[in-house]
Amino acid sequence: WDALRRLREGVNAALEAARAEKKIGKALEAHVTLVDGSGALDALKARFGGEWADVFIVSDVEVSADSALAAQGAPTAIDGVSVIVSEAKGEKCPRCWKHSTEANGEGLCPRCAAVCAKIAQF
Repeated sequence: WDALRRLREGVNAALEAARAEKKIGKALEAHVTLVDGSGALDALKARFGGEWADVFIVSDVEVSADSALAAQGAPTAIDGVSVIVSEAKGEKCPRCWKHSTEANGEGLCPRCAAVCAKIAQF
């Protein structure tokens, strides 16, 4: 949990810097790339990797081992891990406000579309 907290603090700092530079407005307008050339995130990725977008309150998170990207990112408190923030791609879901490139005809992201379909069954 301590490593996740330190990583989240680094992501939040990078999000604030991106806001100040007018790259993004709200955090849900962000796509976060975690650059990990050392494998420091392997244990965290196994446990929380599928939920990182929710933990960081952003639209999307990817992990890259590309060392060329490391210099472009903001450092974190975890050695060998940096954060790059860019604008999220896709359409803004009207239900959860996350951006998705896989929105359905109503603009819902896959997760919200599944929830709405389940609710409609009742």
